[in-house]
Amino acid sequence: MIYEYRIYRAVPGKLEAVQDRFLTHTLRFFAQHGIRVTAIFRPKGIEHELHYMTCFDSDEARDAAFAAFLGGAGS
Repeated sequence: MIYEYRIYRAVPGKLEAVQDRFLTHTLRFFAQHGIRVTAIFRPKGIEHELHYMTCFDSDEARDAAFAAFLGGAGS
């Protein structure tokens, strides 16, 4: 199992909009391409970051899922 920790840094003052879009749109697109999100959080005291963790069965599955999501080769 592969876990990947990611941080999205928003322009100051725009994190609420980014979080809204992530929760209402991005998660659906991730799921369509096999990207499983296991955690989403905003660290206390950091006003412009959204943190999340994804999970994949293998490196190959991760590469294929993100290639499909981004419209890259193999999609």
